Amino acid sequence: MMRASNGNIFERYWNQAASNWAWTNHGNPPTASMQTDPGASYDSTAMGVRFFMGGSDGHLWENIWVGSANQWEYTDHGMPH
Repeated sequence: MMRASNGNIFERYWNQAASNWAWTNHGNPPTASMQTDPGASYDSTAMGVRFFMGGSDGHLWENIWVGSANQWEYTDHGMPH
């Protein structure tokens, strides 16, 4: 996972079907651009890989795979109090 020069978040992953490495463009959250580089965590019981980053709006954003929708979605966790 990295932030590209255009500000979008990209993920490098193994494409099992094609048997090669590929890039996925995760873009940015709907209302902010990234202010911090992304960090990742793995949740083996639920969602799999999750990406966290700080937005230009001061909020903590999470990008998670939603299997039922077959897509990545951003979740806004707000600001610390």
